[in-house]
Amino acid sequence: MGLTPSQRINIVSDLEGMGRYELLEAKQGTAHRASLSPPEYQEFYTALLRLIRHFKERTKMGIRMLQWIGLNDRAQKIIVGESVVLWWDTVSRRFPDGRVVNFPEDAITGSTVKRESSGETYSDPFSDEPNTMSKWTFPDGHVLFEKVQADPWSSGPCVFTALQDEKGEWVKESLWTDEEIEKET
Repeated sequence: MGLTPSQRINIVSDLEGMGRYELLEAKQGTAHRASLSPPEYQEFYTALLRLIRHFKERTKMGIRMLQWIGLNDRAQKIIVGESVVLWWDTVSRRFPDGRVVNFPEDAITGSTVKRESSGETYSDPFSDEPNTMSKWTFPDGHVLFEKVQADPWSSGPCVFTALQDEKGEWVKESLWTDEEIEKET
């Protein structure tokens, strides 16, 4: 999907807490929808972050704002889970002349890992809207929580998050290195 200024892209992530991701592209009154499996969503999300980071490097921002960096790629791989079929969409079109066109079934996939709000938030100093942190419940019952690892200031806080287990211990693979944090700010 090529994006131009006349296009708007919305990501509705984790619909109904089932690990299903939906991508909506709208252009000049026409909408295109695609359901993404967790690995496809991860690939799209990573590419989108790279594009945003590239844009930030090429432009000077003279405004103050919160920059939500979030989880790194290593942490994203931990929480992606396995792709499973949640249901099948069946589409039929009936026309006034009596014709019926049946389209092939579309498997809607999701993740074995359930994502939901942890109830914890990060307050944005420039907005009344808090940023909600997530938690992920795995099939075996263990839970990982998104927590703020660092929030250095660069025209506003740059919020780096990582994963903690139920005992409050950091998941080492999810931690940002000092070099990565420095590069991003």
